[in-house]
Amino acid sequence: MFLLFAAVLLFIMHYFHYTFDFFNPFNLLILTILTFIAKGFFSTINDTPLFLVFLVAVFLTLYYPLFHIILFYFLAFFFMKLLKVI
Repeated sequence: MFLLFAAVLLFIMHYFHYTFDFFNPFNLLILTILTFIAKGFFSTINDTPLFLVFLVAVFLTLYYPLFHIILFYFLAFFFMKLLKVI
């Protein structure tokens, strides 16, 4: 429920061109949508690994472009699935 509320708020922020000091709302909205997709594909996923990957991805948006963050996101889920973490 919180993730849905955050996505709506990020969409409103992006629509009205409001920005955070360090974060781009569009990048955070993309990460939120990717989290929804990951939660849908991995229905048996525990929330802790998903939360940790999401937090690391959010903080990586401070330093890296969006493409690198999305690449990290998919590789993290690939390796977690490969190593049977999720």
